[in-house]
Amino acid sequence: MPASLSDALMNVLGQTWGAPNQLLYYPEAVRASGRFLPNRFTTSGTPVFDLPDTASATNALAAGPYILAGKDVNPVALEHEEGHVRQSQALGPLNFPSDLALKLSGVGYTENPFEARAYRREPESDERSSFFQQREQALRQRSPLVRSLLKLLGGD
Repeated sequence: MPASLSDALMNVLGQTWGAPNQLLYYPEAVRASGRFLPNRFTTSGTPVFDLPDTASATNALAAGPYILAGKDVNPVALEHEEGHVRQSQALGPLNFPSDLALKLSGVGYTENPFEARAYRREPESDERSSFFQQREQALRQRSPLVRSLLKLLGGD
């Protein structure tokens, strides 16, 4: 099966499983962008809602199956957020509760397995290296059991 066909199939399956996320996050995408339809799509078909000019033009944020982005967003940041969209599709209706549980448990940004997996999609850079160095330091502060679980979920 060609990569583009398998990507398309995984996208359709992910959107079907992740349909509850579309209902949950669509109002936020509309509110943040001021539009009912996305401005553009990524090469893999993810809807991108452009943020208004008052927001930073280089920022991006995944909101379930959508990306909210400034008009001049860095392609690396867009790829990172695409990683979160794939996570949303994989987790389906468990996406929001999983993210909320991590935040409520006190797991920090660098310890968060969702962030680790998204950073792995990015090309090698100083920012990416710095994230994983900070992640290692933060994980050392955790108990061996919690550290092992966060590493497993983060793909370490």
